[in-house]
Parts: sequence; structure tokens; C-alpha cells
Amino acid sequence: MTRVTTLMISEFLDSYEDAGKGRMAQVYRSLLLDLFREAVAKGRIEVNPVTVTKAAVTEIKRSRLTLADFQAIFAKAETLEPWVSNSMALGLITGQRREDIAGLKFSDVHDGYLWVDQGKTGAKIRIPTALRLNVIGWCQSPGARSQSGDSPKGPPELRPQGTT
Repeated sequence: MTRVTTLMISEFLDSYEDAGKGRMAQVYRSLLLDLFREAVAKGRIEVNPVTVTKAAVTEIKRSRLTLADFQAIFAKAETLEPWVSNSMALGLITGQRREDIAGLKFSDVHDGYLWVDQGKTGAKIRIPTALRLNVIGWCQSPGARSQSGDSPKGPPELRPQGTT
């Protein structure tokens, strides 16, 4: 560990940046920074060679899904199993992660709320079933059921307001 130099670390990180893997360079730099910080704290080395390296700058290549794009995808999803479009609508209205939507059951709707155990944060939240998304005229409809019943594949059915 005492033989590792800033130049070695810089060349290692640069190899990832040069290969177009800037995000991976950031991950490795963070890991090395923590590793060598711990070595300094334990007295194994005196100076952290990672501290003076330049952090990779990455360009975000993703963009938000527009409402028009969502509606086009949703129209295609309505030709699939009902749980697909139901899950998409529930995700849009509630703002929950897809993993949390996928784990919902009809029994998660009670007492006027949709009860969600968020997988990523561990938070337990309740969302009013009267929640409405005015921009597209949708609201939650916990009384409706899809043809699959209380299936782990799908949440309560959502319908555009005014439809049955």
C-alpha cells in the first residue's frame, strides 16, 4: 500500500475515462478514496494518494420521459395484460419506484390509503386513494379490480376518470 503513488491511481482512473466509462472512474475513485483514508486513519500510510486526483466529470445521457412519450407507451401497454398499463398508471399517479409498484397487492389498499413499503429506503408510506393527477384527469380507483384478481403481478386498477 505504501508503494501506490498518485500517478498510478491517476493512470488507473484515466484508463476508465479514456474508455468512455467516466461513471466507473468516479466509482473507483470514491472506493479508493475511502480505502486510503482508512489506511491513513490506521497509520499504515501518511498521505492519501487519491485526494489530489481529479474526479471524473460525466455527462448525463438520460432524460426525463415526457408526458407525450408516456401516453404513447401507455397506449401500447393497454394492448398487453391489464397489469402492465395498471402498473404504469399507478407509477405515474403515485410517483413510486417500479420495484415498489411491482410488489403491490390489492390488499395494500385499505382504510382509504395505498400502503407502500419502499424497498430502496425502507420507508413505510401511505398514499390517499383519492389522489388525482389533474394534468391527465386520472385518479386512483381502488374499488376496481383487474381480471387477474388479487395477483402479485399487479396493483389496483386505475382508470382515466369518467370511465368504468
